Amino acid sequence: MIIKKISSKALSAGDNYKLLSGLIIPRTVAWVSTLNEDGESVNLAPFSFFSSVPSSRPLITLGIGETQQGKPKDTVRNILREKEAIVQIPNENELQVLNKTAATLPYGESEVIKSHLQLVPSNTIKTPAIADAPVRLETKLYKAIPVDNQDNQQDAIILLMEVVDYLIDDTIVDDRYHIDIKALNPIARLAGPNYGRLGEIYQLERPDYDSQPL
Repeated sequence: MIIKKISSKALSAGDNYKLLSGLIIPRTVAWVSTLNEDGESVNLAPFSFFSSVPSSRPLITLGIGETQQGKPKDTVRNILREKEAIVQIPNENELQVLNKTAATLPYGESEVIKSHLQLVPSNTIKTPAIADAPVRLETKLYKAIPVDNQDNQQDAIILLMEVVDYLIDDTIVDDRYHIDIKALNPIARLAGPNYGRLGEIYQLERPDYDSQPL
């Protein structure tokens, strides 16, 4: 095995992004809907720098970079103003329409309308959700953490969102809150234009070194 040493400081921002987005895979896609400034039209965009936090609070994270013009993306702009969002977890059946919503539109022009998607009201927040999404997380903003580039200029933000309601297709979750992974059938985001799907699923129990000899 030959290990190639690459200094992050010697790379451009694009090359650092290329390495990290290609190495940290697969990533679940968050399909985020937010209210635009008019309080009626809905912005919809996919983000794959998406995870959860091992806290007693039900927190998820959204890592979102700025536009190429150095401005906050519409999703960030809306969340910082409204303090809420719907985070949908789409499945493979929705990949084509999800990809369409990644296109850049002028602010206030709704990807929901462009993609002919249906909305449904939420339980606890104002923002509507995508009717056909099998998993919908109603979230409120817990904390926003700006991220600066090497010139000390903000070029990204980490949004910590607290889940206030889960809406999950009952074929995916049982009464003990266990998730059926195959029924969830999440989109696996890779790098560039690449996506994947779940392959073989296997189990491996965590060892207990107190009871097992080394």
